Amino acid sequence: MGRKVGGVVGDYSTQKRKVLFFVPNVVCYCRIILALWASSIHSTQHYTFVALVCVACGTDILDGFLARKLNQCSEIGIFLDVVADNILRTVLWTAVSHANERLSAICAFVICIEWTCFCCTQISAQAEKSDKHWKDIARNSTTPWIIQKYFENGFRNVLGGGGILALFFCPLFFYVQSNIGFGEHGKLANVVGIALVCFRLLDMYVETHFILLYVDTVLERDLKPQRSEERRVGK
Repeated sequence: MGRKVGGVVGDYSTQKRKVLFFVPNVVCYCRIILALWASSIHSTQHYTFVALVCVACGTDILDGFLARKLNQCSEIGIFLDVVADNILRTVLWTAVSHANERLSAICAFVICIEWTCFCCTQISAQAEKSDKHWKDIARNSTTPWIIQKYFENGFRNVLGGGGILALFFCPLFFYVQSNIGFGEHGKLANVVGIALVCFRLLDMYVETHFILLYVDTVLERDLKPQRSEERRVGK
């Protein structure tokens, strides 16, 4: 007999397929395809690469809007959104490393931090067994105020908005600088570039916070049996 889950009617397998192909999830698949397409042309078609990245960034706004508008929010959608974003940023930083070898180590470091943060936050969210988003779980009274401000009002603030823009446009800035140039707007571009770097450093501070938070949680679990044994012996 068919069941209805989250507005999706049908047997269980059909329900899962329908959720996978919710409109916002399809938009995420499109972002991944655009990112992979861009990765194949970054060294030869610079303007096309920039155009593809900008379109892909646009889909990051579109999927969230459609999820709310169509009432198609899902946990798999949240997961796909972050995966698609990380793939796009990995393509961007890889393209930068190819364009400017002096930045190769920095690019590799940023990619590692982003994927490590992704793993830590996703595992933490699952471990909490909560319906809350991982950003809500990690944001509590012990969270540094600057990170609380970063997430305030769903990133709709100077720190959060600037940080989100820097995640994508900081590597894109270095790519354009290395392959295309800014011409007579070089001075203004440098000011924008410095701002993007500052916000990207803020992003890295936030990412590092979540990584260390997860490491501390894992260490607490590792030491729990030892503390239990010490209490048992002390009785």
